[in-house]
Amino acid sequence: MRKSETCYNVIFPIWFLLLFPIGWLLVLPANFIVDSMILITALKMQHIPNRMSIFKQSIIKVWIFGFTADMIGAALLFCSQMSLGDWWIEYITIPLATNPFDNWYALLFTAAAIALAALFIYFFNYKFSFYEIPLQQKQKKTIALVLALVTAPYLLLIPSQLIYNGENGNRPELLCFTNHFVTHTQSSTQIMQNGQEYSFPDQYSTAFTNGINTANQVKMPHLKETEPTFTAYFYSSSYPDDKTSFPFWQADNEQSTIYYFQYENKIYQVKEKYSASIASGLQIP
Repeated sequence: MRKSETCYNVIFPIWFLLLFPIGWLLVLPANFIVDSMILITALKMQHIPNRMSIFKQSIIKVWIFGFTADMIGAALLFCSQMSLGDWWIEYITIPLATNPFDNWYALLFTAAAIALAALFIYFFNYKFSFYEIPLQQKQKKTIALVLALVTAPYLLLIPSQLIYNGENGNRPELLCFTNHFVTHTQSSTQIMQNGQEYSFPDQYSTAFTNGINTANQVKMPHLKETEPTFTAYFYSSSYPDDKTSFPFWQADNEQSTIYYFQYENKIYQVKEKYSASIASGLQIP
């Protein structure tokens, strides 16, 4: 399937704060406060005497090495922004710049970056920060482990999408673990019924896409034996012949309209709120 390999990275990822000097003005003071609190707590937990003396000898190294480890984790995410094909852009590049909870691949990639940073926090502190500190090896390992677990850069998990406004000033909806049946390049919609094309307003297109990509699979094999209500096509404006089709069935009750669709021979149910938006946008007589 031919798709555009353009990355629509209009959102400035929050983890960029770790990679550019202007972001250090925010991150470094915060890191110093957190590192200080955790280090003092860890020393206290180990019942170590002369805690303030040890704190003064090690905090600068703990702070610097901790920030260095955070940058290593952020650098891994930065590498994800390379264009490595359609699949990579769809499941890794864009989600890591907007919302790492978008799919499991993006979440695991982000978790790997955090784990890598935590590993370096442990290594740097155990090997260097506490090298000349008069502590037992077990105590050094324990304190380094506490620092690694507590001060790892969990902010990498914060979706940058939360702090940006989308179209018309509205903040885009945060979607988690989506299906990606409709890809980010397929922004054009076509509705066909009995060989006739009908329009679908642009203001409902996002809800239509989200409805498909958040749908749940259901066991309704009998739907395949009936005629679909309509067929929806999603495609890239750059490649109009590259379409993904979805046969849709409409089910009405006294309270609402629910839509079902077929994809790769499986039936999916659109969530009620998206079904309502689709029903509002459809202009089929």
